[in-house]
Amino acid sequence: MKTCSRCGVEKDKTQFDKHSSTKDKLQPWCRSCRNARRQELRIKKEGYYATERDRYREQHLLSCRKLYYRYKAQVLQHYGGDSPACSCGFSDRRALSIDHIEGGGCQHRKEIGAGVNFYRWLVKNSFPEGFQVLCMNCQFIKRYEENGYAEV
Repeated sequence: MKTCSRCGVEKDKTQFDKHSSTKDKLQPWCRSCRNARRQELRIKKEGYYATERDRYREQHLLSCRKLYYRYKAQVLQHYGGDSPACSCGFSDRRALSIDHIEGGGCQHRKEIGAGVNFYRWLVKNSFPEGFQVLCMNCQFIKRYEENGYAEV
């Protein structure tokens, strides 16, 4: 028989795991106390890491978003001047984007692997020719006309 140093209950020696550095070669805590402590630590640790992971993810997304808008502002200013506007006169930056003049923008983005980093690619490649500023409405109209759809 051995007394658990955590719960203070006297239990059979079979309820204690082995431990080579103690006198009796057994753990000071019984299995149920050790398991309970492991569970406490696991819950505490998961809560900590979940909080840290969420905090890091939120900060990372915010910094990525800021960087994206910084690149977008540079690109719109380069291709559209100091106050960029679409050819239709629309100038709200939230709906302005870059259009491939010759078309094929989707294929081009796939080739360069840019995806959401298209503005970054334009900056890194010193603002290549063949791009213009359009609002999203004009982009959709252009795509509609290029694909040969009849007007509704």
